[in-house]
Amino acid sequence: MLCDGGDEWEDSVTLRPIIAWEITRESGTMKAWRDAPSKAYVDYHVHPILFDGSNPTHFRAWGIRRPDGKFEIGDTTCESEGEAIEQLKSLKQRHE
Repeated sequence: MLCDGGDEWEDSVTLRPIIAWEITRESGTMKAWRDAPSKAYVDYHVHPILFDGSNPTHFRAWGIRRPDGKFEIGDTTCESEGEAIEQLKSLKQRHE
């Protein structure tokens, strides 16, 4: 598990163990455009529960280090820690 660096970035990621996953379900209806019929949707959100009890997903970018050493951040695979840091910075800038 890795998280963005908050307001300041270091040259390394912070790895914290995940002990469980929280899965929430959201359902409702939405319209593609004003005159379209409503369509039902079901959406699932997965959030890691960390050993230290912190919540890295509340308005923060995060990812997972795979056993092969690569990092998964959203739908992006990063080959190195440096690439993972750049991806997290990019995500944070897009959401500010």
